[in-house]
Amino acid sequence: MEHSEQIKERLLARQKELEESLSRQNENALSSGDADVQDEIDRVTTSSAKALSLSVGTREADSLAHVRSALARLEAGQYGRCVVCGKEIEPARLRAVPETPYCLEHADEEHRRGDSLGGPDNQPLPD
Repeated sequence: MEHSEQIKERLLARQKELEESLSRQNENALSSGDADVQDEIDRVTTSSAKALSLSVGTREADSLAHVRSALARLEAGQYGRCVVCGKEIEPARLRAVPETPYCLEHADEEHRRGDSLGGPDNQPLPD
């Protein structure tokens, strides 16, 4: 497994990225006001853009919560262990998705239940 300082740096960088993106998403959602909308098509377009922005923001807020949870587990000395069964999470999985709280077996179960860290749609953190 990577050295804990390297993991912490990656998680902190991801946290900062998500916080900045959420801030931009919130600004975009608020700034796409209705005052300058001129017709029905413009209103629908503006409404759709706001909905998309809020949806992306919600997904990113969930990711941010996972990253913060991983940082807390790292500080507590519990990072790298599945929160369900306590087994060691596969090193390749941690490299790909450092914020994951699940081993592969439980990640599959969580994915079926709808947890964003369970399946192949995860975006790995940059090195």
